[in-house]
Amino acid sequence: MIVVFFIIFSVVIALSLYLNRYYEIPVMTYHAIGSSSVNGSAEAVTLEAFRKQMAAIKKLGFRPISLYEYCLWLDNRHLSLHKPVLVTFDDGYKDNLAAVPILRALGFPAVMFVVPGWLGREGYMSAEDIKRISAGDRIDVNSHTLNHCNLGLVHRDQAAGEIQESRRILEDTLNQSVRAIAYPVGGFTREVLVMAKAAGYDCAFTTNRGLDRKFQRYAIRRIKITPRDNAFTLFFKLSGAYNLFRHPRKPF
Repeated sequence: MIVVFFIIFSVVIALSLYLNRYYEIPVMTYHAIGSSSVNGSAEAVTLEAFRKQMAAIKKLGFRPISLYEYCLWLDNRHLSLHKPVLVTFDDGYKDNLAAVPILRALGFPAVMFVVPGWLGREGYMSAEDIKRISAGDRIDVNSHTLNHCNLGLVHRDQAAGEIQESRRILEDTLNQSVRAIAYPVGGFTREVLVMAKAAGYDCAFTTNRGLDRKFQRYAIRRIKITPRDNAFTLFFKLSGAYNLFRHPRKPF
């Protein structure tokens, strides 16, 4: 009995040390918020499912943080935050606007990564939309490149333009700093990471792609949220244990 207890205790301690060493603030990723996605380009989460998921993470005690708080944590990884998560949306779908009242009712911040070249296109937010939602202090609008290019596959000059111009246009439109970029389909190269930093971004996000399991400020992995996620799966995905089972895919 003592031996069994010792084995269990040792496993728990080893697991705790491992999770602490490789801990990353979980970053949730959404795309379309509706019954179907635009042009079938992303798996949509219905508005009702999104509402239930936000209520679930609140009930579970997780606390969505702002991009500003997230960057503070990046600067000081020992910063104490209670069960933080970062909620993000990709592509700038028009239906994301319906998620904003839900987030604001719960007091949840979020980050929306938009494509400046797609603003005003059918099914996507306009320049006026992003100005309106970013006017408060809870929704941060940031870059998803200029034309939604896979930065891991295009020429370096095109990649640099996508990174730099998207930030410039958004800052001119919003009259505020754009601190982060999300790579479309998670594609990047080592050179792209250098470009993102040189362009003035504080951090950059991918999907589940990476060069290795090591945490990188300019290739932060995120967690895809699906319509099937409920309180149980959300707890697993956001607890930190999920990282044990994640194997980064090649980014290019």
